[in-house]
Amino acid sequence: MKNVPIIHDSFTKKDLLAQFDLYVEEMVAFYESIPLDMYRSKCSVSGWTIETNYKHICGSTKIFNFMFYIPKFIFKLFGKPRNPQLQIKDFGPPTDRPDAILGKYIGKGEISIKERDKITEKWRNINRKFRSTIEKFSEEELENINTPIAGYNFRQIVLFVMLHNSHHSNVVRKRLEDSNLV
Repeated sequence: MKNVPIIHDSFTKKDLLAQFDLYVEEMVAFYESIPLDMYRSKCSVSGWTIETNYKHICGSTKIFNFMFYIPKFIFKLFGKPRNPQLQIKDFGPPTDRPDAILGKYIGKGEISIKERDKITEKWRNINRKFRSTIEKFSEEELENINTPIAGYNFRQIVLFVMLHNSHHSNVVRKRLEDSNLV
């Protein structure tokens, strides 16, 4: 099984986009490394299947991308970002806590390669759009435009989206490891 990308701070647009490109492909590699017969396996505690997690990260990325289409003057109403130098380690809530009880996958639940590839294509398309949206913002705008989410600037929102999606994928990874089925 491939690893989930580790998200790190990116303080320039160039570094942010480079990390974003790598992250998109590493997420694809991770989900493609999971056996197809595990995608619909149930979780021993309440939780989503692998398929549902993969679809969730697609949907959440799409929703966050939508926020970038709101006219910039609206965001000016929120004032300046509260902490433009906030680092990933300071984002809350912490991800992948060692004390979290995540359960494990039970049994097998297969999807076809065509079904998985359809989700992967959706993932790539959503992230192509998200990247193209990010490119439209100047370095200064990414840093200085506030958002309604925790006072993060746009650069931090992009990092947050990557961190959020990596978190969900790490839950999948941990459950798979604990299942002893792969």
